[in-house]
Amino acid sequence: MEKARVRIGALLSQQKIEIDNVDPLEILLHQLGWASGAARALGRLVSELEEIHGPNHAGIAVPHVLVRMWSEERDKAARLAKMAIDAGLADKQVRLAERQGQIIARIFTTVLDDDTLGLSHEQ
Repeated sequence: MEKARVRIGALLSQQKIEIDNVDPLEILLHQLGWASGAARALGRLVSELEEIHGPNHAGIAVPHVLVRMWSEERDKAARLAKMAIDAGLADKQVRLAERQGQIIARIFTTVLDDDTLGLSHEQ
């Protein structure tokens, strides 16, 4: 495990990836996107399986590894979604979208009111 940490640290350093000063909400949203995407992709793979159970080394029927992975990713996505809701991320996204809409409206108004364009009132 320690070898893996050292290797990851070296790769991050080599790529000059900044690991300080990160926005936790941005990370949460990013991870939620990854988990949700992985769950969808795994769900497609599971839907293509002929058998969702198979024998393990002891001959006992267990879920296929893709079924287990799909279940884990769905659980992870649900946990991350709950964390995002608890953190008020949806509210923050709505406020951000509202601010962006206001900015875009101001830009359009400013451009359309610009006399140098020579636009008529109807245009």
